[in-house]
Amino acid sequence: MQCARTLRSVSRTLAPLGRQPPAVASAFPHAFSFQSEDIESRRKTSPHCSLQNLGNLGNSRNPLRSPSLFSPRRSLSVTSAALMPVDVIAPAMAAFTPQQAALGGLILAIATTGKLLLNGRILGIAGGMKGFVQNDISPWRIMFMSGMIIGTLPIGYLVGPSAFDVIPDTVSLTRMAISGFMVGYGASLANGCTSGHCISGNARLAPRSLAFTAMFMSFGVVSATLTGTMAAYGVVPNAAQAILPFVAATSAEVQSVLAVAAAAATTFIGLAALAPKMKEQAKLLDNVGEFAAGFYFSLGLAFCGMSHPTKLAGFLAPFNGGWDPSLIFVMGTAVVGSALAHQSLLNRLPLLPAPLKEKPIVTDKYALPPVNGAITGKLIIGGILFGLGVGGSGLCPGPDICNVIANYTPQVSTHLGAMLFGLFMEGFVSKQMAAAPVKA
Repeated sequence: MQCARTLRSVSRTLAPLGRQPPAVASAFPHAFSFQSEDIESRRKTSPHCSLQNLGNLGNSRNPLRSPSLFSPRRSLSVTSAALMPVDVIAPAMAAFTPQQAALGGLILAIATTGKLLLNGRILGIAGGMKGFVQNDISPWRIMFMSGMIIGTLPIGYLVGPSAFDVIPDTVSLTRMAISGFMVGYGASLANGCTSGHCISGNARLAPRSLAFTAMFMSFGVVSATLTGTMAAYGVVPNAAQAILPFVAATSAEVQSVLAVAAAAATTFIGLAALAPKMKEQAKLLDNVGEFAAGFYFSLGLAFCGMSHPTKLAGFLAPFNGGWDPSLIFVMGTAVVGSALAHQSLLNRLPLLPAPLKEKPIVTDKYALPPVNGAITGKLIIGGILFGLGVGGSGLCPGPDICNVIANYTPQVSTHLGAMLFGLFMEGFVSKQMAAAPVKA
């Protein structure tokens, strides 16, 4: 192939120099030589390729990874001084993808609504994880988290080779450890994260969730900008490019998302239909519903692109040059879709029958926080810490789980471990402060 011959020719030309051109070195510090079929396959999955996108491809310690446990690995050989043409390879999600984002948000809305109406609980990933480290291990938590873990496994088949970023060495373990701790501590302090507050809470128009979202977004922008998160992932600022190139959803992507959305809706409707006939097995249906919610939520995160750290970090870096506003479409679909049920439960929309407003389908009562809860200092500080952590890493609890299971790297495992430690430490500190005697 012509591009492969060009690649080898440039590699031989630069080899005696023992270095890369500065422009390429700044965007992609490690150089690679790809087999021709790999180049062709990546070109097909990445129609918008540019120098700014090369940083996500890999590094000498973490070569081009399989996008999931079920996808075949691609061949990659490292040379000391090879140069990739800028029009050959780029990660498919390093682009503005509003259609994919909105479609994936639809699945998030179905999972959130299904869990709410079936089991009466808010879908909050940080809250589910918090129970494991703060000694509240309920069966529903186990089933929900199990569903999320299992839901990551078919991502490679359903989403394709662009499901995950390859995280370069320039994203340091120190960055991920500090960011992960702040994400965990902040989420525990604020009693919520992007799923609990930004989707479910905002769908209820809860002032606490709106305040958390404002703090998270604002300080996320500060963190992503000041710490150069996108540059760490290898995405170089381009002052001439206000927004990343638009990439439309393919017909295959639309069909896949709609098929999964239909499967999710069918699952929850089927469980609801079984509930009157299985009243004695209500706990079983509760657990199955939690598993389904976690399973489909993981798939929704992958379809909308949130399994990419660069997707969230790209939204929080509007001044980076090449902004990615795709998150607006994720949240728009997820929040609006979830709001139909939430607002009906609050008697603001006449969409649900009276019996369903009184109690959920399977469990005895709704376990929902008050919609007009107070905006406290803990909430504000938690939102700030959460935003600083997410802005510095591009990862929040849901994408963290997806990446650790299906796209394991030392960076994401460090982030998840630090996040769990942050969740634990906030609970420990809060208990110590509550037990401390009050001075007169």
